[in-house]
Amino acid sequence: MTCTPTLLLLALACACASCDDDNSFAPRTDGAASSSDGSSSSSDGATSVRDTGSLAAGGGSGMDGGASPRPMAALVNLGMAGAYVILSKAGISTVPTSKVTGNLGVSPVTATAITGFSLTADATNVFSMSPQVTGKMYAADYAAPTPANLTTAVADMEVAFTNAAGRAPDVTELGAGDIGGRTLAPGVYKWGTGLLIPTDVTLAGGATAVWTSRWQRI
Repeated sequence: MTCTPTLLLLALACACASCDDDNSFAPRTDGAASSSDGSSSSSDGATSVRDTGSLAAGGGSGMDGGASPRPMAALVNLGMAGAYVILSKAGISTVPTSKVTGNLGVSPVTATAITGFSLTADATNVFSMSPQVTGKMYAADYAAPTPANLTTAVADMEVAFTNAAGRAPDVTELGAGDIGGRTLAPGVYKWGTGLLIPTDVTLAGGATAVWTSRWQRI
């Protein structure tokens, strides 16, 4: 299968060593937005999530994910892609009202590929804003330095995607693809189905813990 990488980060300690000031934001999202090439439910994806302490999105009481998930797994290096909570090559769409905290970006497609957000361009045309987003929206047709920053971020995303997708799984087919309400230990999770998160998921681990997931388009 050929897939177009899209980055959707549910929670992350930013791994970006040198992010542009305009494109830097502590990556975190708790919204209902999705990318048109698939990064939420029923989609191709590979994401790495790192706990910054005691992250708890709610739901779930027992620990899921196998008896011995791989300890101290290496964090996937996101490079400049770490400045975005959703980053796509094909587009991002939502059905109002969603709530996203963090920056969103699309490249090489233009801002017309961002739909459902009621965008308002900043006076500099470097980014746009949305009432549904606590952060900034970037597209390849915005003013400099946005196009160059996005090109680098997308390239970094593709490297990170390949790295995450190639990791051997510790846990497979957890919840038959539905992980709503579960508490996940650190490790590498893989599904041969779409991934559904209808209710909150808790990530239970310390400051060095890493969660990596891989799922398929259905």
